[in-house]
Amino acid sequence: MSDTNPLRHIENIVLLRNTPIFGGLAPSQLQRMAMSLREHRYDKGNVVHDKGHVVTALMVLKEGVCRMGSVEYREGDVIRPSAVFVSNCALKEPLVVVEECTIVSIDQSELYENLRNNPSTALRLIEWFAEQVEGDSAHS
Repeated sequence: MSDTNPLRHIENIVLLRNTPIFGGLAPSQLQRMAMSLREHRYDKGNVVHDKGHVVTALMVLKEGVCRMGSVEYREGDVIRPSAVFVSNCALKEPLVVVEECTIVSIDQSELYENLRNNPSTALRLIEWFAEQVEGDSAHS
């Protein structure tokens, strides 16, 4: 387990339950997934990942506010808690912290292991990716 703090582990289970990808998992599956999470804290103005950086983890915003692009933002441009960030892709814009935040991540290899053991989660992840692609196509 990445974090031995029982309260933080429970918080991460609740966080995963509130995401579009993991919300339908059984409690035992949520618990296993939460055990794989690593927590990262960032101060306002920090760049979590620069433009072009290849992200090789699935990330979920736990607390705070981020955005893709510069620190200057409009209210509708922000990423709020329970948002999921795509893994294994090059970012088109930098991921910037607008308000102090906490991001949890699961390494790609650990995510794949969880998906192999939980085919229903793999299917939900594919559905979620398809929704993101459709959303990107609608904005083009």
